[in-house]
Amino acid sequence: MAKAIAVIMVSDMKINTKIKLSFILYIIIPVLFITLSIVIVTFSQKKSLERSYGITIESAEQVFNSTILLDKISESAIEEVRRVISEEIYLLGNEEYLEQLSGKLASRYSYVLITKNGKQEYVGTGLNPNDFVTILPTYDEIGDGKMKNFYAYNEDQYLIKAEKFTFQDGSKGVVYIVSKTGEQLDEVGILVAEIIVIAVLIFLLTAIVLTVWLYNTVMTPLYNLKRATEKIARGELDFVVRKYEDDEFGDLSESFEIMRSKLKESVEANLIYDKESKELISNISHDLKTPITTIKGYVEGLMDGVADTEEKRLKYLKTIYNKSVDMDRLISELTLYSQIDTNTIPYNFVKLNIAAYMHDFYDETSIELEQNNMIMTFENLLHKNEKVLADSEKLRRVINNIVGNSVKYIDKTPGKVDIKISDAGNFVKISISDNGKGIEEKDIDKIFDRFYRTDASRNSKRGGSGIGLAIVKKIVEAHGGSIWAESVYEEGTTIHFTLKKAE
Repeated sequence: MAKAIAVIMVSDMKINTKIKLSFILYIIIPVLFITLSIVIVTFSQKKSLERSYGITIESAEQVFNSTILLDKISESAIEEVRRVISEEIYLLGNEEYLEQLSGKLASRYSYVLITKNGKQEYVGTGLNPNDFVTILPTYDEIGDGKMKNFYAYNEDQYLIKAEKFTFQDGSKGVVYIVSKTGEQLDEVGILVAEIIVIAVLIFLLTAIVLTVWLYNTVMTPLYNLKRATEKIARGELDFVVRKYEDDEFGDLSESFEIMRSKLKESVEANLIYDKESKELISNISHDLKTPITTIKGYVEGLMDGVADTEEKRLKYLKTIYNKSVDMDRLISELTLYSQIDTNTIPYNFVKLNIAAYMHDFYDETSIELEQNNMIMTFENLLHKNEKVLADSEKLRRVINNIVGNSVKYIDKTPGKVDIKISDAGNFVKISISDNGKGIEEKDIDKIFDRFYRTDASRNSKRGGSGIGLAIVKKIVEAHGGSIWAESVYEEGTTIHFTLKKAE
C-alpha cells in the first residue's frame, strides 16, 4: 500500500519538482548509505582487530587512529617489560630474551631499544636508532612512575614509550618502545580502501538510478509525442496519445490528444460535408432538371404550334406556371435550409401560449383538409395558460411541413390527421399523427436527413423537395427541443417534437 502511494506521489510530480528532488536525493541517498556502510565496516573491522591483537577498542575513532591502535597493540609487550623490571630485571641483559621481545613487538609495528648509562645496549631488529637517537628522552628527562609516552618529530613522527630502571650492576638503564606512527596498519588500510570503494559505488549507482529515472520521465513521453506528430503529419489519426504521468509532459500529451481528436473530428466532418455537398448538388440538379425539362418541352410545343387551340395553349401555360412554382418553392426551401444549416437565420423567441397557438392552427387547417375529404382532430392535455419559448413564424413552418408531409402520404379515405399536445416535464410535447402508408423500420431513422425519400425513385408522383423534415429538425433543435418519429407500416406515422416551457 505504501509503495503504491509512493508511486502515485512520484507520478503526480511536475518535471521541475522531479529535477529538484533528484538533486536532493543525489546528496541524501549517498550520505545515508555511506554512513551506514562506514558503521557496518567499522564495526566489522573493530571486531577483527580485537580478535587479531587481543585488545579492546572503545570507540570508532580508535579504529582509524593508528597512533591509538599502536599504543593498544603494543600494550601487552609493555606490560611484559614492566613485569620484568619489577621481578626479573636480569632478563633485560639477556640477549635471547630481548630477541624474543623484539620479534613480538615487530609483529605489532613496534621496536625495542635499551640504553645503559646513556649508551645503546640493545637495538631491536628493523630499528635504526640513528633516525631518532637525538630526540630520545634521557634517563634524567624521564620522571618517576609508570612508563611515559613521548611524541617526537624529525623527518617522521614517532610514538615513544620510555621507562627507566637500574641494572643489577647499578648502571642507569632506559627501555624505549618505538612506534613509527606514519606506518599504516594493514587492517586500517583495508578499511579505508573498502569505505572509498563503497562510497564510489554508492555515488555511481545513485547517479545511474536517478539518471534512468529522469531519462524515462523525459525521454519516454518525448518519444511518444514524436511518434504522435509523425503519424499526424502522415494523416494517421486513428490512435490515442498516451498520457504517462501527471506532469508537464502529461499535460502536453493530453493537449496533443485533444488536438488529434479535434483534427480527426474536423477531417471526418469535412469528408461528410464533401460527401453531402456532392449529394446536394446531385439532388438539386435532379430536382431542377425535371421541371425544367417539362417547361422546355411545353415551351417548344407552343413555339412549334402543337397547342393549336386556345384550350391547349392555356393548359400548356398552366403547366409551365405550376412547374415554375415548384422550382421557386424548391429554391426557397434550399435557401432556408442553407441559412438554418449555417446558423445565419435569425430567431425571435417569445413566450407563446402553445394551446391557443395550436388551436388557431387547427381552426385554419381543418377546414382546408375537409375540402379534400380529410379529417383533422386536436387534443389538448395541457393547462390552457401553458407557455413555451418559441419563434412563432418558424414554429408555423415546422407544423405546416409535418402536416403537409402527412397529407402527401395519406393513401386512405377518409384521411386523418390528429394533433395532440401534452406535458413532458420541462417541455411540451406536440404529436402529429396520420393514417397514411407509414414508414418501414429501416427508414424511420433517416426521414430527417436532407433529400431522403422513402420512395425507391426520386420521381415520386407526390413530389416534394426532400428537405422539409430536415428543415423541421433544424428548427426544433434550434429551439432546444428534440424530434423523433414512430410508425407502423401501412397503418400510419406519428411525428413527436418538444419545446421548452417558458418557466
